Amino acid sequence: MEELPDNMGRRFASGMASTAEAPGVWVAGSAADLAAQVGAFAAAGALAASHINALLATAGADAALAAAQGAITT
Repeated sequence: MEELPDNMGRRFASGMASTAEAPGVWVAGSAADLAAQVGAFAAAGALAASHINALLATAGADAALAAAQGAITT
């Protein structure tokens, strides 16, 4: 959480694709940038969603590959 200048409030600090410091947490919209407008909020949400989807797809593919390799070796 970061304090904004001139008593504008606080925001969650975020990194690439709206990732937060806590693993598995993403922030977008006014929680991440109070000064942005709706278009920027939508873009940040879409970017976060595509990043989450990529992580889930990779995890699913890794699990399927590990299961397939386990079935072949046993």
